Amino acid sequence: DIYPICDRIAVYQKLVYCDFFVQGGYAMAVTCKAENRALYAAIDGEVDHHRAKQILSELVRQIDLTMPRRLTVDLGGVSFMDSSGIAVLLRASRRMSELEGTMEVVHVPEQAGKVLRAAGVDRLMKFE
Repeated sequence: DIYPICDRIAVYQKLVYCDFFVQGGYAMAVTCKAENRALYAAIDGEVDHHRAKQILSELVRQIDLTMPRRLTVDLGGVSFMDSSGIAVLLRASRRMSELEGTMEVVHVPEQAGKVLRAAGVDRLMKFE
């Protein structure tokens, strides 16, 4: 089972910070920072079928909370990604499109990059 052990949001002036941690066999965290209608979300740990729903829920929650014009997803802390990670990125991208915003993915690890390129996701959104 997955139990939330920390889910905090702090708003200081026009900055929004959040952390989302879960336990249950896999370490994962989504850390967000929003400022001036730009949302930065760093994902740590494994992005697989066990964690994709929680990661996506947090991303969508933060998008809906901050209504950003630009979303940057940092995958630098991702240790493993399967096809569930593709769904997370595509759904976040779709939500940003609904808001007429843009999305980019940065610091893509080699293994995750292979998964994303094999599916052609690199042709659908900006990667750095």
